[in-house]
Amino acid sequence: MEADMISQFKQTQVLGHEMTRQPAMPTWLPAPPVARTEPAKSRQARSRTLHSIWIASEGDSLGEKLMLTALVFAAAAGIGYAFIGLLNMVSNWGAFNSWVSRIIQ
Repeated sequence: MEADMISQFKQTQVLGHEMTRQPAMPTWLPAPPVARTEPAKSRQARSRTLHSIWIASEGDSLGEKLMLTALVFAAAAGIGYAFIGLLNMVSNWGAFNSWVSRIIQ
């Protein structure tokens, strides 16, 4: 072990502290207060109640409603087709498992 090894360790520690020292955090000015205003509500808007669970959308055209209905039916058909495929795979699982076991042995 060298005689000046301990002094080299101390120099390394000082260098490490200088490298990891972070600059002082900046001081920020406080944000100005925000005045929040709430819109005035009319009595008619408060007393109006919905008679249906569906949101009435007067802006939708007939074509848009038909396309949305077709999309819903297509999604339901896709889910049904996937379920039938799953049942088909489950029913054939025994044959597939025996085939794999014959290949492995």
